[in-house]
Amino acid sequence: KLKAQNIDVIPVMKASENENIDGNNYIVDYSKKEHLKTTLEEIVYQSKGQKFKIIYTVLGHEGQLEVMDPQYNMDYTVLKGLFYLIQAIDELKMNNLIKVKIITKNTQKIGENEAINVSQAPIWGLAKVIAHEYSEIFDGIIDIDEFCLNGEFTLLMNEMISNEVEEVCLRQDKNRYINRLIQHKEYMSNPQHPLDSITISSEGEYLITGATGAVGMSYAQYIVNSGARKILFMCRNYPNDSVMAQMKGCKNRTAFGRCM
Repeated sequence: KLKAQNIDVIPVMKASENENIDGNNYIVDYSKKEHLKTTLEEIVYQSKGQKFKIIYTVLGHEGQLEVMDPQYNMDYTVLKGLFYLIQAIDELKMNNLIKVKIITKNTQKIGENEAINVSQAPIWGLAKVIAHEYSEIFDGIIDIDEFCLNGEFTLLMNEMISNEVEEVCLRQDKNRYINRLIQHKEYMSNPQHPLDSITISSEGEYLITGATGAVGMSYAQYIVNSGARKILFMCRNYPNDSVMAQMKGCKNRTAFGRCM
């Protein structure tokens, strides 16, 4: 459908090996960064150094975007593949040549009756990291439903070729949903979006990321004061003395509090 719009397309499909099939179609093992590097170098050579966009999708049987049952074990190959792809682009110093736009299916809940595709949810988390740390590569992320894939493909195609960097959800109602921050008082004034109360359980286990930051520690103290007794702190940097003292204060009031 993209080719019908006179857009040059080079399909790259997931496989257990790395090969240029017929000069314009590739198979690649996503789990091997070197395979991704080789494929990128060949495509850049083939395109004579022109800028291009990678549309990173999760393909399943018969070209359908794959939705795994949340009860099944997650397949992290696609997540690892996206991670290696960004690393490969950066290591090859192709940041100014290549943009990456990501497509997922039903990872965001728009309607009340929509089921969330848990298996692809981590891709949105990684996409947020890419947007912050590799903003020159990141070209946005799109979440679609079955209708956008097999029904009104024009909606998806327009987003794919757009250079607007957004977190977008496309749905059967043909609307385009975008994340936006609003003021708390504005949220509370809308009767259709009541603020759900947050319940902290003493039986629950709580993982706090970015725990060495001011927000992470403030939230840790909040949930401890609210009754939390099992907390796992996760942070990139080793806590300084001040943060460590606050963590120890939390640990003294919990059944366990570990730092990773």
